[in-house]
Amino acid sequence: MLDWTFEKTADDVLYTAETACAVFRMDQPEYGSFSYETASGLKACSLFAQFGDFSESLALRSRRKPHVSENGEELSLDTENPIPFGAEPKVARTFRCDESTLAVSTTFSMRHSFKMQSIFAGGLEFSGAISKFAIQSVPEQAGVIDNTPAWQALSDTTEEAVLFDSAVPPLRLITAAADGSTLTFELGEDIWRWINARRISGTSRYTVTRKEGKLVFAWQLYTFTPENEETPMPDGRDWRLHYRLLAGTAVPETVKAADCKAVFDLCKAKVQSSALLSDGSKTICFSAAPALNVFKKWVRQQFAGAQEGDIFGLKVCGDHLCLNAAHMDRAKLKELPHWDAPAIAEAIRWAARQLAKYGARLVPVQEA
Repeated sequence: MLDWTFEKTADDVLYTAETACAVFRMDQPEYGSFSYETASGLKACSLFAQFGDFSESLALRSRRKPHVSENGEELSLDTENPIPFGAEPKVARTFRCDESTLAVSTTFSMRHSFKMQSIFAGGLEFSGAISKFAIQSVPEQAGVIDNTPAWQALSDTTEEAVLFDSAVPPLRLITAAADGSTLTFELGEDIWRWINARRISGTSRYTVTRKEGKLVFAWQLYTFTPENEETPMPDGRDWRLHYRLLAGTAVPETVKAADCKAVFDLCKAKVQSSALLSDGSKTICFSAAPALNVFKKWVRQQFAGAQEGDIFGLKVCGDHLCLNAAHMDRAKLKELPHWDAPAIAEAIRWAARQLAKYGARLVPVQEA
């Protein structure tokens, strides 16, 4: 059973959540906004965001709303930090923490009067027992994603070396300890939000730099880059970003289809053509609503026979990059880059929560 730990200070309340795999700390001054540290000593600390001249470090802590799920297997925390200067931009974050995952949803709220010249969305600083790391880029074309990590030993890099520099953030940044355990940053489903600067007269830049033996992952979300002198600086708006931090064990759990009561094979599922990848293949994009609906219907069909201890499986065909904007409920835009690994993870989470009512669970499997 997970629960929040509270520590009152003269100025605020500090929140901590500890699981067997990791510890999440919120509002610890030495860790910026929050930190997430694995049991093996791999750590990610957040960097403060900055709106023009105003840093998130100057923000007021106006809302903290913790929550514990009914079964005690998931914690959530809603936060809101307004910056009381200028046009008063605001940073709101929702954290969702389970045994081995921290999901973060960040909303930058900027009033219409705020002129968007520069937005630094913060980032993450990875430290601790890092032996090696891998940076997985977003593919240039839609299709199946190659998830083979290209490992680099941290000891083989030099101080101040820029290890990644792109207008598009990486899909994953994986850090690994000597024992094989990992701490992974994983981009949210909506890649297009991270690169939306190009649509509003701007550019974005994401870098990974080695500094003092740490990996600093910085997110320059927006820099106003006018085409000419007449291009107006855009007005403020809301901007939402999603990502996850995953604490991986040295020997991850693997379940075979033969050990499951039933398996849903996404590779062979019959779905509408609108749920297929934008590359013209017959491969399913699991971000598409029709694909999710077929899976959820199958899960509900298992309720009648589900019993205590039953294991159900989901077989997927890897991760996929897709450009079909309809999968993001924005069909008029035609193309919006997204990938379906986060959608698959969320579908597993939903199914596990439903099956838990019967004492059963759902897990990804390696073979059907």
